[in-house]
Amino acid sequence: MRLLATILALLFCAKITVAQGFDWQYSARYPTSSPTRFLGAAVGGGYAIHQGRLPYLEQDVPVACCTYENGTGLPLSIVVGYEQWTSANIAVHGMAGYRLMTAGMSAPPTFDEPLSDGRLLVTQYTYNANLHYADITGGVRYRLGRSHLSVGAALRLSLLLGTTATHRLDVISPSDYTFNTNPPSRSIDIPVVGVPDATPLLVSPLITLGYDISIANGLYLSPLLTIGLPLMNTANGVTWKTGEAAMLLRVMRAL
Repeated sequence: MRLLATILALLFCAKITVAQGFDWQYSARYPTSSPTRFLGAAVGGGYAIHQGRLPYLEQDVPVACCTYENGTGLPLSIVVGYEQWTSANIAVHGMAGYRLMTAGMSAPPTFDEPLSDGRLLVTQYTYNANLHYADITGGVRYRLGRSHLSVGAALRLSLLLGTTATHRLDVISPSDYTFNTNPPSRSIDIPVVGVPDATPLLVSPLITLGYDISIANGLYLSPLLTIGLPLMNTANGVTWKTGEAAMLLRVMRAL
């Protein structure tokens, strides 16, 4: 009877030990329960696509010249996070941190009036913006079978902290033309004050794909790919959608 009880206890402990896919026993003779609560930090970066129509930006330049429609950006983030495994295959997690979203857009080239020598002056406006957010994210992950691969969904709230932006007018052709500045230049920087009417709070559903890698007992590395699209426009009163794909590199330690 005592032998049967010992065998059942060992089997139960072994099941708990590998419940998350990692065999974190210090010794086969002394099986221990696998931790289920983890705390960690992450850094991330990715790629963003900006699409829309931003005619309101024309008010920041000397003349009504252009409308920005498409562009790209680079999201960068640093966060702290908590994760708890509620079963062998399901984990809930939360993250909070800072995220920088950049946006670079170019308007179609403008064909200006001919120069005195008959050549056509072609210029182009570019717009670059930095949007700073405080993010809070909550979600769930599901581990696929006995693998360390997981899929999941999350919801991110992004509180706007501030913005900066620049306009620039560049000469495309002729190649020897310069603006009448001191010193002469082929580019003119046009001062602006941030992003007008930037949306103060963004709500973004996220799809996640992750893979957990055991580093040591109670410690794992977890690259997490996130794909998201905010439910609202990046700025009020215009069409400006931002889709992004980012990779978070998380390091999680058992509590």
